[in-house]
Amino acid sequence: MKVKMTSQETPTGVDEAFTSITPNFTGFLIWRVENFKLVAVPPEQYGHFYEGDSYVLYVASEPGKSGNPTAKPKKISGSRLEQYIHFWLGKTTSTDEAAVAAYKSVELDSFLGGTPVQHREVQERESTRFRGYFKKGIRYLIGGIASGLNHVAKTSEPKLYKVKGKRSPTVTQMPAIDWKYFNSDDVF
Repeated sequence: MKVKMTSQETPTGVDEAFTSITPNFTGFLIWRVENFKLVAVPPEQYGHFYEGDSYVLYVASEPGKSGNPTAKPKKISGSRLEQYIHFWLGKTTSTDEAAVAAYKSVELDSFLGGTPVQHREVQERESTRFRGYFKKGIRYLIGGIASGLNHVAKTSEPKLYKVKGKRSPTVTQMPAIDWKYFNSDDVF
């Protein structure tokens, strides 16, 4: 159940995307920076990150428990939620998208009263906490949304993916299908 605030209840200067957060409930939300705005990522795309993009994640969980993107929201009474904000930067994200993600993280923290812990995540160097949210692994995809400074062309060519890891695999899209990307240690 989501409690949507009306425009009369939304504080001035707060991103409308944050009104999808339900107070005193656990939750897991991801937004992608698109043209200087936050756009909600559908749950079925959680764990898929475009290296040309930047994202903001909001995670609220019961004390002592890790956030779970597939868990149903649960009301927490009598104890404080553990809240985390992560902003994730792809390795080819534009400067403007990275700046918007960082700024929106601070704005979200302010909106939530300064209680969340903020984390900066960089592609392929994510924290253990961040990687732990995605039990089926993380998928890095080439490309991203066209932004104010970064324009990405859409293609429909065959793609090569490298799979690394057993418990929490990482799937990385390779730049091209070429023998130079193959090795004997990974799965393709």
